[in-house]
Amino acid sequence: MIEELLSKQANIKIFGKTKLFTIDELKNILTPLDIHLTDDLDKADWIVEGNAISMHDENILESVDKKIVFLKVFEQKLSSLIVPSSLLMSIKLSNNQERLKSFLMNPYITDELFLSLFKLHNWKKEDLFGNNENRDVSAAFIERFYEDIERNHLTQLSPLGFLHLINKTSRAEVIEAIYSIDSVNAQVDDDNPKNPILNIQIALGLNPHTPEKILEKLLQNGKMDVKSAVASNTNLSISLQKIASKKEPQIRLALASNSGLSEELLFELLNDENMQIIETLLNTFIFDSENFKKTLTLLDAQRLCFIANNNSLTTKMLHTLFILNNESIELAIANNINLSSDDLNSLLVKENINLLSNLATAQRLEDTQVQKLLLLKNDEINSSLAKNIHLNKKIYEELYSLNKSTVSEFLAKNISTPLEILEQFQLDAILNRYVKENPTFTDAISQNIGWA
Repeated sequence: MIEELLSKQANIKIFGKTKLFTIDELKNILTPLDIHLTDDLDKADWIVEGNAISMHDENILESVDKKIVFLKVFEQKLSSLIVPSSLLMSIKLSNNQERLKSFLMNPYITDELFLSLFKLHNWKKEDLFGNNENRDVSAAFIERFYEDIERNHLTQLSPLGFLHLINKTSRAEVIEAIYSIDSVNAQVDDDNPKNPILNIQIALGLNPHTPEKILEKLLQNGKMDVKSAVASNTNLSISLQKIASKKEPQIRLALASNSGLSEELLFELLNDENMQIIETLLNTFIFDSENFKKTLTLLDAQRLCFIANNNSLTTKMLHTLFILNNESIELAIANNINLSSDDLNSLLVKENINLLSNLATAQRLEDTQVQKLLLLKNDEINSSLAKNIHLNKKIYEELYSLNKSTVSEFLAKNISTPLEILEQFQLDAILNRYVKENPTFTDAISQNIGWA
């Protein structure tokens, strides 16, 4: 109905008050449509039922024989008729911040218009919630773009709202608008981890959807933690990776841990003088067959151990390391989740307690392999088995039956230990404190399962 009413010349009378538009704004939108406001009910072709209507006006509305439109429907339709270019030019020329704010409070304008208006807000060099205007504008921004705001209804009243929004959003235009805020794009004075602006900049640095021009500014001007966040960004361009590779060790370390690191930077960082950076790089880089082969030719025994810990290596790659028959490398690959069962069995026959203890904590141990380790009746190996969270229930029961203090301690701490065993440990004066810190036991207590 509202489209039809607005499509032809008319006079309208508004009862009560409007919410989103002043009378002047209404005239700006309606006059080009040849629709005019009137206070004379007799001259009105139709009526808008606004807010805060008096009892007298309510009586009139009940008896009047004219079409009545609810305010929400009226203002929602008018919001779609706003000409963005004209409005933006008008506000830029007038710098009317009160008028600007009134449009930012309008939930019916498009996101595109909202973001353009948001960038015109004068923050007056104050914090995000430093004055009433900033608070209202910040809250409107967060409320518009934060998902599930109904479930987090106080989020828009705190800088944490911006932080959580950045962590969740995949919209580059939203990120760009947040960075346009004076206090957000300014240099932070201190490294206080509770500083909300510092944390917002870190979140911007980490978000893979942050525009490159913003990442570049953060990498050049941000605090150390901000620069490290940018270096960790999985969508960081090669050009920015190269810039980060020339920065301080902390930033290079973050770059080395980046799963999106380019092959070019892999080989550059392999020559880094900082061994921690090389270790992190070889632990985390996602290799393919070609760059893996090339990398192996550049590594000494110590660095080969680093790459052996990389859980992205394929079974075939790990076998290449296994056949080097190097004790240190064998220790490193023992816990790799992709090690083949055949290679693992070959390691099990080694008479090396350190190696076998490492194998005892492996994620993919088969029951037959566990039994081979148990047959050795070695306390160190059994203690390692007791730490392993991937065994079946019968193995934990067998370890419990050994009645060894060290083995029992690790079982008491293990989240996979059966509840009935933990209940027995609770009666032990020494093991009791470990059981009370075990989530499996505490969760059972909270659900009134097991011992009260």
